[in-house]
Amino acid sequence: MKAKLLLLITVVLCFFKISSASALTLQYNGGQYEYTGSVYSLMVNDQYVQTSLPPIIFNDYALVPIRDVFEAMGATVKYIDASQQIFIEYNDTYLRLKIGSSDAYIDANHVTIPGNVTPMLIAEAGRDAKTMVPVRFVSESLGLYVEFDGGNGIIKIVDSNAGKQPVLYNVKCSMFDSVTATMELYLDAPVQSITTPVYTEAGVLYFDIPNATHSLANTTPINTGAIKQLRVGIHDGFTRVALDLENCKSYNVALSENKKIILIAIVKFEETENVTPPNSGNGKVVVIDAGHGGSDPGTSGSVGGKTYQEKDINLSVAKKVRDILSANGVTVLMTRDGDTYPSLTDRSDLANANNAVIFASIHSNSASAASASGFEVYYSVQNNESVTGLSSSELASSVVNSISKNVSIRNRGVKTENHVVTRTSNMPAILIEIGFMSNPDELSLMISDDVQNSFAKGVADGILAVINKANPPQ
Repeated sequence: MKAKLLLLITVVLCFFKISSASALTLQYNGGQYEYTGSVYSLMVNDQYVQTSLPPIIFNDYALVPIRDVFEAMGATVKYIDASQQIFIEYNDTYLRLKIGSSDAYIDANHVTIPGNVTPMLIAEAGRDAKTMVPVRFVSESLGLYVEFDGGNGIIKIVDSNAGKQPVLYNVKCSMFDSVTATMELYLDAPVQSITTPVYTEAGVLYFDIPNATHSLANTTPINTGAIKQLRVGIHDGFTRVALDLENCKSYNVALSENKKIILIAIVKFEETENVTPPNSGNGKVVVIDAGHGGSDPGTSGSVGGKTYQEKDINLSVAKKVRDILSANGVTVLMTRDGDTYPSLTDRSDLANANNAVIFASIHSNSASAASASGFEVYYSVQNNESVTGLSSSELASSVVNSISKNVSIRNRGVKTENHVVTRTSNMPAILIEIGFMSNPDELSLMISDDVQNSFAKGVADGILAVINKANPPQ
């Protein structure tokens, strides 16, 4: 059901000086060749990197494994074997290449790789093939700096923002609808995380940005929706952000995919509602993960002559779960709010970094038999301890029972599987398969807004039924 991506990539760089020689047996273009040219050392942000294939010279271009380079810098690198496409995402730039083609795309813009250099597959004899791409083009496309130290035989790749203290420099706020105010806080460099938001009895919502400073005024009037003003202050090792709220019903704070924007949504009580402070859940956080996304669409299914992708259904249901939990005073973090692809470990890392008490991943199923039907909930036996007060199996049972009360789709029960997102989470974690997209009758239900609302209510109610037992992992 889940597409596995092969992440083995190497990079090409044109230089005119070479250093000492070495002997390697290389295989490419259907042949085997003895390489006796020069090899180089590699430095990423002033740190030596041991590569799976040593940097070499190929047709006057220096080659270096791209995964070793760019994943060391925090980029996401994917290779789609079926289409031979290469995807590299770094900060807010998305680069797409293809084996054997000089065409490339930086975000949505078409460009041609200089020098008519095309990505190609090369393997050291007896080892897996690596994908070769032009490193200068890739690096500069992603905003990185490349330097060749010919005298010492070193290729240096540097992110000028590496180690930079992020600065909070801008804020935007607007009304999403009649009751929801959305705020965006902009930083000039990525941050690793933000702390769990705290809502006080005095109506103040605050959180900290570690290792950050700011250039904003200490107090900024907002007067939008439930948000009265924004206050920021620099402390020892962090910047604190505080929002003074009035008639706040619920809130949500999340870090964007590129980790340079803090997204805040504040919902106020309508005039007809009873205005009471939201229950902050004693600082408890729930992470909702919409499976797949971006370049990974997941499975798909067709009904009524139209094809639907899993990633879209997952996101729609996940947002509905978020809204229900938020309305009940739970702090909810989403692994993705749009059509992006966080890696599997990025998803559990978000939950772990924010001391979440529950992690729930939303997926849609598929099978070779069109008759397969029903929803099911998985947990990992490797993550089923109840040291936080709640076990993954208890959470799974609660959600299964709750969904069965809200939808008429077949209940396939609780199952175990060591999915990465559930296995690597520090808190009770589940993966929910809401139905089979390969079953046209079931897919017609899954795409219904009413049925999605029922699924979301089942998931949310199942979480709310046990959240008071769950404590942040130590």
